[in-house]
Amino acid sequence: LLAGAGTLTPPMLDLRTVVPQMPSLQPATSGSLGMDLAAAVETTLLTTQPQKIATAIRGPISINGQAVGALIIGRSSASMLGLFVLPGVVDADYTGEIMVMVHTPFPPVTIQKGQRIAQVVPLVQMTEGIAPIKDTLRERGGFGQGSTVYYRT
Repeated sequence: LLAGAGTLTPPMLDLRTVVPQMPSLQPATSGSLGMDLAAAVETTLLTTQPQKIATAIRGPISINGQAVGALIIGRSSASMLGLFVLPGVVDADYTGEIMVMVHTPFPPVTIQKGQRIAQVVPLVQMTEGIAPIKDTLRERGGFGQGSTVYYRT
């Protein structure tokens, strides 16, 4: 369950109404390997289940005009607050909103709007030139739609 501003918030919302000016990715210093990702809305984690946190950043990630992939990892400051980022990969051709998967073993944990919770580390696409399984533009389905997990009971 997610809570925002004192009420339960549906996990899907139209960010154009919440974040009128979309943020951009920028390194903090000239020596930074990653760029910080901040929460687009205030959210309270009420359970230990993984949750997706909106960032209002959309792919593809471009550096000097070149689309790149990226690894999403946690920030030590967020971990010290009991907020753990589950690592993820952003493909160079991903066109949806970049979300951060988080969980906490110590609910409730509130994430403030604008709080830096993760970082995105750009990666050069090393698979270019290898024939893909399918060659389609990735627009529908979005974040977390890449595979199905089956549990045996």
